[in-house]
Amino acid sequence: MRIPVGTMPDKTENYYFVGFSELSDYADSIASKIVSKLGKPLGIGYIQRGGMVFARLLSDRLGVSNMFCIYASSYPGRGGKVKNFDMQFPDMPENFKAGDYLLIVDDISDSGYTLEKAVRGIKILNSINVATATAVCKKGTDFVPDFYGREVEKKYWVVFEYEKAETTSSIKDYKTADVAGSGRIPRWLKGH
Repeated sequence: MRIPVGTMPDKTENYYFVGFSELSDYADSIASKIVSKLGKPLGIGYIQRGGMVFARLLSDRLGVSNMFCIYASSYPGRGGKVKNFDMQFPDMPENFKAGDYLLIVDDISDSGYTLEKAVRGIKILNSINVATATAVCKKGTDFVPDFYGREVEKKYWVVFEYEKAETTSSIKDYKTADVAGSGRIPRWLKGH
């Protein structure tokens, strides 16, 4: 993933780091809420690649082995707006009955665009109920997931522990896109 220069934070304080321990705590809390409100889902779909780790944690806690990947890609048009958006649902469960539902998982709901498209796409393909979960939800997102671990201010650039190397690489690739505008890597990202 390349982080566009215009979307990088301009101060170190604008990063929000989510470590594995915190992510695990979110999964515990969300799984408990899901079971008490909806019961066990028929399957878990995760938005590729961001939702993969969090979906795995939830699948363990919910006892759901039926997982499927949702491939989503967007292509920018003028002014940074999404021009085309493609989504694929391979291996999505097909045998379901009334009362079944699918849980769609991503790491974060920033604008919520991808989650909204995934829910809409699944409902177009079949009439199964859908619930959504993310580890982090940004305030003011257009699509608020049904379940999330933490809400953060819109200003934060959220970095998950499993993507530290990817974030570091992006900052190195865009020398002016780091926190100080000089290509320096924040201290907590060094070594990755």
